[in-house]
Amino acid sequence: MNCSASSVLSVVIVAWRSCDDVERCLGSILEQLGDHSIDVVVVDNSLNVDGTGDLIRSAFPKTEYFVPDHNLGF
Repeated sequence: MNCSASSVLSVVIVAWRSCDDVERCLGSILEQLGDHSIDVVVVDNSLNVDGTGDLIRSAFPKTEYFVPDHNLGF
């Protein structure tokens, strides 16, 4: 993770088969805090089986997306 020293907030989302929820969550974060310097990281414990990574790469390219080798749990 590359959190910026100048960011006012860092958000880490741990996800598992929750593409729709992640989309709403990221949209809400950007809607509410988009004018501020924020870092957002999504850890996808479902290893992108539901397309979470594809969504993030296309709709939220500034969000850092991390896929572990296996489900790390919460």
